[in-house]
Amino acid sequence: MLSQGFEPQVRTIANQIRPDRQTVFFSATFNKKLRQLARDILRKPREIRVGFLGSHDQITQELVPFNHDSEKWSWLTSKLSSFVENGKVLIFVSTKNGCETLANNINMYLPHNQCVCLHGDKIQSERSEALKQFKNKSMILVATDVASRGLHIPNVNTVVC
Repeated sequence: MLSQGFEPQVRTIANQIRPDRQTVFFSATFNKKLRQLARDILRKPREIRVGFLGSHDQITQELVPFNHDSEKWSWLTSKLSSFVENGKVLIFVSTKNGCETLANNINMYLPHNQCVCLHGDKIQSERSEALKQFKNKSMILVATDVASRGLHIPNVNTVVC
């Protein structure tokens, strides 16, 4: 919620809670801004972690600017085979329609590497099946950026946003 600009509302709500009440603050991620918010609104905050702290220890980021959207497909096709050789590939797109279109295009371009897609218009069983396929045999997952929160898929070596 903070990344979407709701911090003032969260602070307002937290300030309305009586001091004799217990406040519990949950987050799947706990970055610097959330830590500061927790210190500001909670008395004697305690952190409970489930799973690993941090993420992959060797992350390389590469920014590739494009002048036109049409350049993205040629860039992706020039890199996709080498990405797949290095491990699983996760590609985030901004629209549900773009997700379906890109997954279909990748399946035509690389038919031997099944690409699955994940977005909010799929029913839960379809989403679960897409994740299952990606975790087991499929090398490429195209997903809307909303799915970027909460996904934990081991062995993903390349993420394209």
